[in-house]
Amino acid sequence: MSDGTAGTLRPRGASDNRPVRTYVRNVVLFAACYILLDWASLIGPLGRFNITAWNPQPALALVWMTRSGIAQWPVVFVTIVLTEIIIRGAPAGYAATAGSSFVLAAGYATLALVLSRGLRRRDLQSTGDLAFFTATVVLGSAVVGGAYVNVLAAAQLLSDVPITQAWMRFWLGDAVGILVTGPLLFALAEEAQRRRIAALLRQPEPWVRWGVLCALLWVVFRAVPHELTPHFCALLFVPIVWIALRSGMSGAIIAMVIVQVGVVLGVSGVGWRLSIVELQLLVCILCVSGLFIGAAVDERRRVVRD
Repeated sequence: MSDGTAGTLRPRGASDNRPVRTYVRNVVLFAACYILLDWASLIGPLGRFNITAWNPQPALALVWMTRSGIAQWPVVFVTIVLTEIIIRGAPAGYAATAGSSFVLAAGYATLALVLSRGLRRRDLQSTGDLAFFTATVVLGSAVVGGAYVNVLAAAQLLSDVPITQAWMRFWLGDAVGILVTGPLLFALAEEAQRRRIAALLRQPEPWVRWGVLCALLWVVFRAVPHELTPHFCALLFVPIVWIALRSGMSGAIIAMVIVQVGVVLGVSGVGWRLSIVELQLLVCILCVSGLFIGAAVDERRRVVRD
């Protein structure tokens, strides 16, 4: 006797493991990308824990937990521990590494929870959502950085670095890394935004503008005296505004990544004689300005279409 479901019957003991395999694949991919981003950003480290001035990897953790749920934070915690061991060699031992990594994972999970509940559009295509994202990242990174550095200080692991300097470097590194990388990852996670970026990449005009930005970055870091580089960085506002006005949020997101990579490569090329904190503050201002202009342009275009 058949009820029409015989075609779906499986042998005893068999099961569909595709969801499990997909989840394991996503976890492995997340961990690999997190470790790779941490390794790529290990430039100009400060102190035994190699605190850097640009940390894009927390953006990956925030976007993943914002979209997949805060229940993923244990995976983030384990990934941070592995990263500290693989990239930095766990300089203070495994117990201290686990404790400091727990603080970071809990802090990033809290930020992801705030973002998941406060953002109306996760592609950050509105000025309101972008303002909420920016404020949450800046303030949240300050709190997380303060907690992390104080844990290290309480364990007497920052004896060679002033706590204020370590906190400022960590705060700025996380804030800039998330503000620059976060919008790109949010955009790549949304199908509609991926299509817009793909369409933009197929057009010749945006490449001209991005090329002008790259050329100006070369001038700033190679053609002017090194001591004047921070002052000439203000010139980058011109192509950033141009790109955001013409290409909206999608163009601004790509421009922000170009600027951050250009600054990191440019500063490393001059032996870090420049003030990286000053440069990263400029990058942060550039980033926020370009993204807000791009979001405003996109909002206006939606109003005109409607």
